[in-house]
Amino acid sequence: MVQTFFAEDTLISAITIWRSTYEEDSSYNGIHLMIGETDSTGMPVTSEILYNGPVLKVFGDGANPIEYRYEFNPPIAVPRRDTFAVYFISNPCDGTLNLYMAQNTEYSGGSLWKTYRYGVPCGLRPYPLHGPDWDLCFKLEFCDTVTPVRRSTWGELKQRYR
Repeated sequence: MVQTFFAEDTLISAITIWRSTYEEDSSYNGIHLMIGETDSTGMPVTSEILYNGPVLKVFGDGANPIEYRYEFNPPIAVPRRDTFAVYFISNPCDGTLNLYMAQNTEYSGGSLWKTYRYGVPCGLRPYPLHGPDWDLCFKLEFCDTVTPVRRSTWGELKQRYR
């Protein structure tokens, strides 16, 4: 699954999605996260991956949605405020994912796309299929706060780090 989004800031500190409750501990699938470019129409460009992230494997309790939270320290830097694609891909390649989605949402920053992995090693197929009325249930967190720094003179710095 691929969700396009508008990056309000250029530093992403966390991304969260939720997997279906019924995929319990017996599920062997992890979720591989990637972030990539989109073209002028908003379609993900599967050949232009900006960040090839980790695979998370989270076990559920069989009763509650399974939360996958990717935290980035340092934050992921996207090149500009623009529309990007975040990929949530089953790992291993032949697995399936049942992620929470919503239809006809008020989210105007992007939409759901579907792409598949293929080949050895697994690659992303070009030209994803568009689901314009659907979105993944996801949460993006941006670094939008400034960390204050105490001003020091050169002499104070030399004295502090001797």
